Amino acid sequence: MSLNAAFVELRNVTFGYGERVILRDLSLQVPCGKVTALMGASGGGKTTVLRLIGGQNRAQQGEVLFDGQDVTRMDAQQLYAARRRMGMLFQFGALFTDMSVFDNVAFPLREHTDLPEELIRDIVLMKLHAVGLRGARELMPSEISGGMARRVALARAIALDPELIMYDEPFAGLDPISLGTAAQLIRQLNDAMGLTSILVSHDLEETFRVADHVVILGNGGVAAQGSPDEVRAVLAHEIGHVANGDMVTLAMIQGVVNTFVMFFARIFGNFVDRVVLKNEGDGHGIGYIVATIFAELVLGILASIIVMWFSRRREFKADDAGARLAGTGAMIAALERLRAEQGVPVHMPDSLTAFGINGGLKNGLAGLLMTHPPLEDRIEALRRRG
Repeated sequence: MSLNAAFVELRNVTFGYGERVILRDLSLQVPCGKVTALMGASGGGKTTVLRLIGGQNRAQQGEVLFDGQDVTRMDAQQLYAARRRMGMLFQFGALFTDMSVFDNVAFPLREHTDLPEELIRDIVLMKLHAVGLRGARELMPSEISGGMARRVALARAIALDPELIMYDEPFAGLDPISLGTAAQLIRQLNDAMGLTSILVSHDLEETFRVADHVVILGNGGVAAQGSPDEVRAVLAHEIGHVANGDMVTLAMIQGVVNTFVMFFARIFGNFVDRVVLKNEGDGHGIGYIVATIFAELVLGILASIIVMWFSRRREFKADDAGARLAGTGAMIAALERLRAEQGVPVHMPDSLTAFGINGGLKNGLAGLLMTHPPLEDRIEALRRRG
């Protein structure tokens, strides 16, 4: 399989618990041989994605493909065969507390193979050596630290030489030294064993350091994705919006121009009704109503042009801020990825919508009413910036 091919792919997946929808029309790919990080807010569906891939939960709609096979359509025998090609590192390790370190790592070998005990011993020692714990084989889980327990769990996860390893919050609760060791171990094992890894984590620094591809989940879909530098640029762009205060300014401009539209539309309606049509009655005539509606439409378009001009201008300023924080090259790469993915449904939460929306028309009235400048113009502006 090509390293760029998708070893795991979710296509238009929808899943929820009861009436609560967690994932909505989610599509994402996990490249073969790479470390892919899943990030996002708590409760955003990251662990749910792992459960769907492992077959613990079944998607209510869509396909969950593992090496081209749809997990949602597998029977029990097929699912068990697929799981033998997967390894799972659970939150906090999930070691069997009444088994020694050796027996914990040997458990999947004894459960799923008929290997002789001598060979199992050699494999267990080899896996423990890979995580730097060969000397701890006789200890009990209560006798080792949290970081060591996580490494024992990793040795157990790779005992059957899986092709895919899923890590559910491997850095949670670790001290900085243990965290760095765990991150380095994940990277080294992935490269040395030719694995495909999916890493769920909230730790930005370490995750970005070891990941090849980052997917941020939000509102049941993909909020942003790309290389760590590209995703860092997306976040820097949003920080630029906050630092510039342009979201508040945009809301204020919208409110002010709407007030002026209503005010001048009524003046115009009154002028048409009283002066042009010479209505001298106590109330307003039909001319006032028609003229006011017409004026609101015309002035509303002019007001929208003003608001949209500011909206487009603020994107250039946020791009500039993002380039200062994440680097011009990373900001350009993020915009180019977004341009390449245009036409692919992307579910962006409100906090990231400003980065993702891009109108497709440049000319005429449609161009004046675009909320965001064309991506080509934004990329060119960054290139001129140097």
